Amino acid sequence: MTATIPGIDAPPRGATLSISHLDFVDQASFLGLRATELSTLSQMVWIYERDIDTDRLRRFHANLGRGLLGRRIERSRLPFGRHRWVLDAACNPIDVELAPLPRNELQDWVYRHAQLPIDPEHGPAWRLGVSRFTDGATAVSLVISHSIADGVGMCRAIADATNDADLPLGYAAPQSRRRVRSVREDLRRTRHDLPDTARAFRKATKMLSSRRQDIKHAGRPATEEHIEQIPAATVYLDESHWDTHARERGGTSNSLVGAFAAQLATKVGRLGPDGRVTLSMPVNERTEGDHRANAMTSVMFAIDPAELTTDLRGIRRATKEVLSGLQDTPDEKWALLPLTPFIPKAAARRLADVALEYNDYPVGCSNVGPLDPDVNRPDGTHADYVFCKLAEQRVRPDKVLSTYGQLFLASGRVNEKIFLAVVGYQPGVIESRADLTNLLTETLEDFGMRGVIE
Repeated sequence: MTATIPGIDAPPRGATLSISHLDFVDQASFLGLRATELSTLSQMVWIYERDIDTDRLRRFHANLGRGLLGRRIERSRLPFGRHRWVLDAACNPIDVELAPLPRNELQDWVYRHAQLPIDPEHGPAWRLGVSRFTDGATAVSLVISHSIADGVGMCRAIADATNDADLPLGYAAPQSRRRVRSVREDLRRTRHDLPDTARAFRKATKMLSSRRQDIKHAGRPATEEHIEQIPAATVYLDESHWDTHARERGGTSNSLVGAFAAQLATKVGRLGPDGRVTLSMPVNERTEGDHRANAMTSVMFAIDPAELTTDLRGIRRATKEVLSGLQDTPDEKWALLPLTPFIPKAAARRLADVALEYNDYPVGCSNVGPLDPDVNRPDGTHADYVFCKLAEQRVRPDKVLSTYGQLFLASGRVNEKIFLAVVGYQPGVIESRADLTNLLTETLEDFGMRGVIE
């Protein structure tokens, strides 16, 4: 019996198609990385207010390499072929900061760890790092290429590694297929994809015609100004305190996360011509047994920030409406994914700019919700604090400034705490971590909430 993993089309009768072929969105993620040289990462950080069990952490590290993260991307021998997943037998050593750091350098260390070499094709595709601090605390950081796993996939891989789960993925070793067999299988896959590719081509013709000006101007550098590091900070709040404030305003935890992001964006000045804030939210689509790297879609919608600090009913209603309409009217960009293997690098670079819709000044807002408690114990015991976030490598200053800055908030719930991990840069407003911390403090005060910022 041949199982079908979600995200991989079922094979036609009489044919056997390998489940190791990348899903279109995963190949698009990889090709976008190669086209723009901007690497997007998922990062999880645990903070222990003490020393950790290093032996158990080493076991956790080894387990990660035997699960969903123990894979790399191998290119098709065909210029228009679907790439494949292959096993990654190598397990990069744990990155250890040799000397204890001052506690106020935590975020700097988190940033530096995310800048170490990561490559989903050549490896390492992920890294685990440890740093001790002069106040006795210990931090652990896991960084993963987004072409290997998204945030939810990362959390599943962590829980599996914590529980010593044995999850053979069934992928082949790198370069293990003979050339003739490789070409034959990839041609069969391409032939199977032809109906989807034809439909995508017709949709692309209409879309590109209507957005010709966007594509014409995409990819043009806005400035040569240099940005050393995008400021980052994390807010921790007691979950009962957070939930009380959500209920009092007629909302949910999810709507309060969106409202907090929108209020922060308002203070920063990320507003459209109509004075509204555009929120960009990923939507999880991962199901049981789903091995895609990016099992998600996204929605983008604008809200009026006028009453967000006192009334969450408006943003709650807007979020429900956009999510309920997602299935009926999916984002037009996702319909173009079957064209991914045929897009040249130059075109991919321009389309990546168009896909980000820079003119909307979007505010990224990702709420992963309650985390599996097993995600919070890389050394076998529960960390005191944890947060996850997006990280980027080789950030081009012209891209950051062409979006009129950058603002992204990730939130989750674990260990009876809510975390809000914020990354932001705004010329003249947020240019340092101190600037971001001050704005987060003001935003907490706007909602009448108490939190700890690190």
